[in-house]
Amino acid sequence: MQQYEPELGQAIFGNEPQEYDLGESRQYVSHKLYELSEILAEIDPSEQRHGFLGGEFGYGQEFKNDVFEMHPYWWGDCTCGQEEAPNGCLSECKTRLPNFRCGDISVSWYKYIGRGMSTNIKQSKKDWRKVFDKCFSSIIIGNYPV
Repeated sequence: MQQYEPELGQAIFGNEPQEYDLGESRQYVSHKLYELSEILAEIDPSEQRHGFLGGEFGYGQEFKNDVFEMHPYWWGDCTCGQEEAPNGCLSECKTRLPNFRCGDISVSWYKYIGRGMSTNIKQSKKDWRKVFDKCFSSIIIGNYPV
């Protein structure tokens, strides 16, 4: 895994990326995030974000439980009121929130899942599987876990 280098548009206009490129895990992580988004859309269709390039479920959901949280890419301005302060926006500002967080692991994307993805931690595909197994196990549809 190497340092993440955002594309030009993301570097100038995008929300804050994470430190590392996902490397060989990018496709797997993208696929699992898309699956999570699809399941969350079944649970609460009103939170489904739509778009064109990211596919039907590629923009993520606004969701949080005890195990993980997901936030769509934020297209707006600062939400914390500290944008002009010396240290910039606060960590809870929508411009700085990662799009996905599970424990200490964060993933950010540019506009939609799979594009401009970065993470805050170096880990193997095997470790990513454990993260997503935990996330999927934490979601309940009706009376049944996914």
